[in-house]
Amino acid sequence: MRELRFHKPRGLYRSFTNTLLAIIIAGVLSTSYLLDWPGEVRAARAQAALAQEHRRLAEKWAQLEADAQAMCGENAAWELLPNGQVQCYTKHGKKTKVRML
Repeated sequence: MRELRFHKPRGLYRSFTNTLLAIIIAGVLSTSYLLDWPGEVRAARAQAALAQEHRRLAEKWAQLEADAQAMCGENAAWELLPNGQVQCYTKHGKKTKVRML
């Protein structure tokens, strides 16, 4: 029979090293989604700036609507002309006055 003289049994050290390496690799792979972190922060800041700009424009538009309605009258309709002026209409649809706000 053949002797197993040079056989080295697996010891605690070798299995511990393999387990530790497996845990490290699993940890690295499970956190790889964080690699895109700076890009996500930049996108979130840009989105917040865009939302703030939309709020500011909505407030400006609401103020313009209120001023135009006050200028034309409570029951009158109005239209914003391309040159920035406001055309007022009576309740019957007749044009009354054109003014700049």
